[in-house]
Amino acid sequence: RGDLKAWAKIQQQKVTHEIGVEIRNFTNRKNVYSYEYDVKLEDMRTSYQTGLLPLGYYRITF
Repeated sequence: RGDLKAWAKIQQQKVTHEIGVEIRNFTNRKNVYSYEYDVKLEDMRTSYQTGLLPLGYYRITF
């Protein structure tokens, strides 16, 4: 999976601000999270991780 991240940091006298955007799995690849065996169906089930996931964040440090 490919991830992208862009951020900016602003430093002031007593405070630092950080703001950013992150895109996880920007290729939208189906990554396997786990395999589970279903006893009733007698078959394997595959669970996948989240696809394309955009995130935004803001952090303040004193």
